Formats: sequence, C-alpha cells, structure tokens
Amino acid sequence: MPHRPHILVIDDERDICDAVRRWLGFLARVSTVTEALKGVDLITNGDFDAILIDHSMPELSGLELMKQLTSRGKPLPPVMMMTGHGSLDLAMQFIRAGGSDFLEKPLNLELLSSRLLHLAESHIQKRRILELEKERDILMAALSHDIRSPLGVIINVIELLRDPKENKEQHMLDLLFESSRYLHALTDDFLIIAKDKSKTLPNKPVTLDIRPVLTAVKNQLEVASRIRKIALHLTLPAEAIQVDIDLTRFRQVITNLCDNALKHSRCKNLEILVKVDAGTVVFVVRDDGKGLSEEIAANLISAFKRSSSDSGFGLGLAICARLCQSIGSELHYTRLDKGGEFSFRLPLISPA
Repeated sequence: MPHRPHILVIDDERDICDAVRRWLGFLARVSTVTEALKGVDLITNGDFDAILIDHSMPELSGLELMKQLTSRGKPLPPVMMMTGHGSLDLAMQFIRAGGSDFLEKPLNLELLSSRLLHLAESHIQKRRILELEKERDILMAALSHDIRSPLGVIINVIELLRDPKENKEQHMLDLLFESSRYLHALTDDFLIIAKDKSKTLPNKPVTLDIRPVLTAVKNQLEVASRIRKIALHLTLPAEAIQVDIDLTRFRQVITNLCDNALKHSRCKNLEILVKVDAGTVVFVVRDDGKGLSEEIAANLISAFKRSSSDSGFGLGLAICARLCQSIGSELHYTRLDKGGEFSFRLPLISPA
C-alpha cells in the first residue's frame, strides 16, 4: 500500500487548518496546530513529509519559526509558508532560511494542495532513495566482508601446501577449488551491486540435499579452526534433507556464523547441527565460548553494532540476520549456560 504523505499545518486561524484538512484528507494524513511553539515541538518529535506554516502568527512569525527550526540541526521536510502580506523580499528571506515554497493569500486551496502534495511526495521519494543507497552500502560491506573468508582459506591452504610435513595435497586442492568457486559467486554479486544501484542481491533458489553443502562449509572452515585450536563438529541426519534455497545466500549465513564464533567467541568447541522439526529444517550453530552480550543480541539486525568490549564491529552478525530475511527465515540467538547458539528455520521439501 502506497505511503500516504503526513502533512503538518501550523496556522493560528482554525478555519484555515480545517479547510486544508478537508481538502487534503483523502490524499494525505493532515495534522494541525494553531500555536507556533506547539508546532515546533511536533516537528522536533514527529515525522512529517511536508509542513505548511502561516507567516503572521502571535507567538512567532513564519520566518522566525523557520529560523528556529533550522537552528535545531534536525533535518527538516519541505516547508511551505503562506502569507497575506507577501513580498519578494519576504519570499527570498524565507527561502534563504531553508524554506521550500511560498504562497500568497487569499488561498487557492487547489493550487496549495497540489504544490504541498508535490513537496511531500518529493520528500518521500528522496527518503526512499537514501534508504536504497544505505541498503546498497550495507550489501557492499557485506560482500566485502564475506569475500575475506574464502580468501583466508585459500591463503591458509597455500601455506600448508608449502609445508613439507603436509601430505594431503588432494584434500587441500579440493578446498582451494571449493573456496575459489564460492569466492567467484560472491564476486559476481559484488559486481551486480556495484554496477546498478537499483538492484539487490540475486536470489536463485534450487531444491537440493543440504548435507553436502554443509560438509563443504565444514571443510572450508577446518583450516581456520585448526589454526585457532577449536574443535569443529558437524551433526547431520542420516537421511537426505531437501530444502529450496539460494545456495550462495545459505552458505554465506552458515559461514558468517561460524567465522564469527571462531574469531570472537573464545570457544573450544564449535558445532553445526541440523535437525528436522514439524516440517521444517532447523540449522544451529552452537559454541561453548563467552556468549553474546545483551546489547549485541538485542541488535542483531543493526549493522556495525558492537559492545565496548568487542574489538569487532558486529558486521558479520548483521549480515547473517539480513541474509536470513532474504531467504525467508529469521535469525534467533539463545544464550546457553556455556556459550550460545544461533538458529534459523527453512521449510522441509518432501521427496517427489
């Protein structure tokens, strides 16, 4: 449903407030106030898409009101001023003070409504563009963050291959191949977002048995867990577990959750657990480390949220929460007696 603009009218004449409300009532939400100072409080604490103010009011003139609003430093929506004593000088002063439009009385309600709605809709559109740009920046940060994980595996494996004591060349080559393929998929996503600001990450679900995918993720993470001396466990059902999932998005979620635990939880054991429950598949990443603070746990979806004692920026967890939403799930955290666990669910697909 389209967003209905929210417009505030500040005028000491009640008849004008009521007339504007009646005229715009079907197209917008209209709030009115007859006292300038109360209007300032409403604007400071409220969320409006456009503001209409009268110039001649007992407490403050429209120009004084505009200057007071801009001095508070809070971003303002477009502001239109109306006056029965219009002049070019007054209009220029109002525009220089931060106003957007100026209209002389007697009011033509049709003209006023048209221009006021145009200001409100332009503001809504600009806000949407800013939100899209913010989301794009988060996606770019997410992909940059995720690219580091397979790159780290590749570097670590190359180091191990250079060690004359290692005699597992085929296993190491398999890890290099899997990590390079995953890195290639992430790079494709990065290029899509970089080339077109209007696009989001692609979502290409396929139906598959998720067990081999998790085995590949475990193999990829084993190098990092081995270096950090953390035991990595994978617990899977014996039977096939079919889900409809975007493989890259799913792998990002699991990899990020495990990578975060390996780097920040100070655990000795890390487990990836999969179980079937009431027609859904539950994916759990559990560690026996220090657990999340209440602050971080309460703000999983907020990018860059971190506690003062955490040297990381919490970006990995924010990415996981957003990616879970993109695949139709929701990330949950449960604090345990020792450590904690993340979990999310996906529908189980019955065999054909």
